[in-house]
Amino acid sequence: MNRKKGRVGENGGEKERTGRRKAWTLAGWAALLLPAALWAAVYLWRGVPSVLAWWLIQAYSLLAVLLVALGTAACAFKVSAALTRLAAGRGKRAGRAGCPPVSENGGAGGRARVRGNKVLRTGRTGRALLAAGMLLGAWPALWFAGVGQMAYPADPARTGPAATVVSPFAEETVVGWGGDALEGNYHVVAPNERWAYDLLADPAGIGSSRLGDYGIYGMEVFAPAAGTIVEAEDGEADHAPGESESATLAGNHIYLRLDKTGTYLVFAHLMQGSLKVEAGMHVEVGRPLGRVGNSGSSSEPHLHLHHQRQNPAETNMFVSEGLPLYFEGESGAFMPVGGVTVRNGRDVPTGERLAPYTGTAEVP
Repeated sequence: MNRKKGRVGENGGEKERTGRRKAWTLAGWAALLLPAALWAAVYLWRGVPSVLAWWLIQAYSLLAVLLVALGTAACAFKVSAALTRLAAGRGKRAGRAGCPPVSENGGAGGRARVRGNKVLRTGRTGRALLAAGMLLGAWPALWFAGVGQMAYPADPARTGPAATVVSPFAEETVVGWGGDALEGNYHVVAPNERWAYDLLADPAGIGSSRLGDYGIYGMEVFAPAAGTIVEAEDGEADHAPGESESATLAGNHIYLRLDKTGTYLVFAHLMQGSLKVEAGMHVEVGRPLGRVGNSGSSSEPHLHLHHQRQNPAETNMFVSEGLPLYFEGESGAFMPVGGVTVRNGRDVPTGERLAPYTGTAEVP
């Protein structure tokens, strides 16, 4: 009777261990397949599902980093404990005492050991899958530190509708960040700002703490295309260059719904109290909108301009899709490329020059 109860207890313990190891395997497959499914959604779908998957990849990466850290700490604790036992002379070979002998004809002991080896292999496989899944999911977290960044995978030739506009300035400007590639446009990592521009004017990148020292500060901004103002805000104070504190990301801004495409232009970092339009107004090309400031998340005075499908006044940035934005040039529509060079510890814009709007260009 006692032997029977003992066997029942052993079988129950073995089932419990088998269940735990199967759970490890399921968790491992889930950790591996989830990031794979998100990456597949980014590349195989378009629009909002792809955008949402892109942001979920980055959110999941932070969770994966936490789990990797916890797993590493647990492994380190186990190794430390094992080394402590070994140093104290308490380490013993597993199963030395109380193990049923393995019979030559494959008795109970042999069968139990075979089952145990299978369960052990299953557990190791599950842990290996979990580790691989966590590492696969964690690596995009490096993007937050500027390591291994990549552009949101969208092709301007296959993404539409695109918009072509004239320069929003009556003076020459330089493209600090802009274009389709990460090298000249750090915005490309964000789907809603995939083809955004930061426009500046000489002098720029000078490291001064005085707003008036920057060429673009106070420069008048004109409507680069016809459309309707859906939101206009200019109540946020301009801050000194280099200050990081801001009430909002966009600062003082204008959202313009384009007549031809029904899509939206975003003008950000405008000067406090400078706007000459309000929501509901229809504007034609060349209509004064306001002036460039240094409000919101801005390191120095500049105009941030981007094109997106969804109404920014109603839609969260995490489900907004950026669209290609071109400028009208002498040879037709083009996408100017930005560039920034570090000189004496300062970021100096060295991108392409954008010719001023003269009032004669036609918007296609």
